[in-house]
Amino acid sequence: MRTSVQVGEKGKFKFELVYLKAIDAAPFLASSIPEEVVLALLCKFPKGQGAPQVLKNILEKIKILDAEDPERFKKHLTQLKIIAQLRNLQDETQQQIENTMPHFFDVRKDPSYKKGRVEAIEETQRANIERLLMKKLLSDVQIADALEVSFDMVIEIKKDLIEAGKLKA
Repeated sequence: MRTSVQVGEKGKFKFELVYLKAIDAAPFLASSIPEEVVLALLCKFPKGQGAPQVLKNILEKIKILDAEDPERFKKHLTQLKIIAQLRNLQDETQQQIENTMPHFFDVRKDPSYKKGRVEAIEETQRANIERLLMKKLLSDVQIADALEVSFDMVIEIKKDLIEAGKLKA
């Protein structure tokens, strides 16, 4: 792993790599700087504490530190959610946010939720169109009308099914 970077023709920047999971989370959890508190999630958890307890501690601490500035608190929540992905703790993080501050965080306003909801609706529409095409009880126009989707969408899915050998032309 590289530990230096060439800067221009004459300069070289050297640095030491630090494995954050080897560093104790306690100093980060004790910090009065919210950004440092959030970084505790990347560190070695205190003995006897798992991710849910550490996440709860982080959330409670940044809630106190950002009590006067709700926008700053939202920023730190977003940072925590991003960092949680690095440790594959997205579900635990979301659960702790909902448990710790249900009045503050509305999951329905979260961009990831909205995107997932749209994708789920599209998947359901596609499955319904496929099911009706396979039954061959309705015309393409009737399927589009019944499901309130575009005729072009029905035709596109029909082509996909024909190409996949699931439907005969």
